[in-house]
Amino acid sequence: MDFTIIESYLEDQPAEKTLLINFGDIDPENVILGRWVMETRCLENISILPPPLHMQMS
Repeated sequence: MDFTIIESYLEDQPAEKTLLINFGDIDPENVILGRWVMETRCLENISILPPPLHMQMS
């Protein structure tokens, strides 16, 4: 499947447009959120996941 990365975020800050976002050192029991916005033309067999519970849709 071909896709294009439109945007990447590390926490709420824009990051480099790559799947290999540098998360740096993550302390035990800590959480860091990485998020990607992608586009593809293929719509067969794709599962769309709901946004995380802490995000609000407007």
